[in-house]
Amino acid sequence: TLMALHGLTDEQIKNAVIAYEPVWAIGVNGIPADEGYAGEKHRMLRGTMVELFGEAGNRVPLLYGGSVNPENAVALSRCEEIDGLFIGRSAWDAERFADIMRAVLASAA
Repeated sequence: TLMALHGLTDEQIKNAVIAYEPVWAIGVNGIPADEGYAGEKHRMLRGTMVELFGEAGNRVPLLYGGSVNPENAVALSRCEEIDGLFIGRSAWDAERFADIMRAVLASAA
């Protein structure tokens, strides 16, 4: 929850990074969220960050995690509300992680 951010100073919030993972998307049997769902949750998170920290809340990176894989990474990375991906299990294999990075970078070009 964002309660962990309560009481942070302006200086501390400059160093914050938020990663969101739906509980049902975590782990070996996790079901990945689609970019629509993830984008909606990130819009909500951004609004809360701005409510809590004013303009500084717009500068806190919001990452999406939760079963990010080669099949969904590009679509998630293209979602305007998502600032980056928090890649877990798919990063355990260096080649698989490199495939994700190459695909995301190619889609941004």
